[in-house]
Amino acid sequence: MIVFMNMVASAALQAPNPVSVGRILLMVVIGCVVAGGIFLAAFWLIAGDDSSRVDLSERLAQFDFDGASSEQEAILNLPFSERVIKPFLVKVGDRVSGNVSPGQMKSLEQKISAAGNPPGLTPTLVVAQQIAGAVVGLVLGVLLTILMSATPPENILIIAVFGIFGYMAPSITLDRKGKKRKREVIEGMPNALDLLTISVEAGLAFDAALARVADKYSNALSVEFHQVLDEMKLGRPRMEALEAMSSRLDLDEVTNFITAVNQSDQMGTSLGSTLRIQSEELRRRRTQRAEEAGAKAPVKMLLPMVACIFPTLFIVLLGPAALKVMSMVGGGGG
Repeated sequence: MIVFMNMVASAALQAPNPVSVGRILLMVVIGCVVAGGIFLAAFWLIAGDDSSRVDLSERLAQFDFDGASSEQEAILNLPFSERVIKPFLVKVGDRVSGNVSPGQMKSLEQKISAAGNPPGLTPTLVVAQQIAGAVVGLVLGVLLTILMSATPPENILIIAVFGIFGYMAPSITLDRKGKKRKREVIEGMPNALDLLTISVEAGLAFDAALARVADKYSNALSVEFHQVLDEMKLGRPRMEALEAMSSRLDLDEVTNFITAVNQSDQMGTSLGSTLRIQSEELRRRRTQRAEEAGAKAPVKMLLPMVACIFPTLFIVLLGPAALKVMSMVGGGGG
């Protein structure tokens, strides 16, 4: 980093010409990309996928502790993000979370729940990540304004944009993970409901059929079904466990399915026919979503065509004519 700053300073002290300005801009871009990549990598290690993360106690349980030295050695073998970054962010989050409004904390809890409750990720940790992102963004904004020799109000605008983006990056990443998980749930529901319907019509109870579906598939929906079954084993009523699943996912398809199952259970109607109707409705909605995505495709293709394809065509078609006109004008002037 020191070498990078020295290169930028030496380039800035030289006489202003297009080459030096281009070098400075290239260094700024490289520095921003490197710093942003480091920040995003650290955040991804902390709030990554469930499949790539293991609880700290489970990792420590793999070692046989003969004494304090072996335990310390095992802790030192953990990744840098879990030894240093995560504990630091947790402390920062604990100190700052008291000043955060309850509504914002509840919103973060809902986002974490929609993302599948990644191990170790709490609202306080997300708040700490937002603060760290804002600090990194502000620092990068200040460096950029210094290199560009920006004056008010341009420098204030650049610093504010970088700070806001750094603050919003953890929340945006969490939202994208939650949307991806919801999309996985929607895609897996028709097949899961088909198996659930067949199992119920074959004579299995709803709980046993739900367990069969949860063991058959390996996706976000099966994880939710496993959580419902675990809550029922702990004594929670089935209706409350299913409604909790509905509130976690906040999807119309899941809400309609759970409402139909609860109504069928209360009114004593055939559960198999109810599940079959829900399965057909889900397949109809999936067809509608595919048709809607197909109708949106031409509109989405318009921007890449205008930005990338058309300029290339103009260069190929009009480039030779433009060069010829320029040569004629230059020759006439000579």
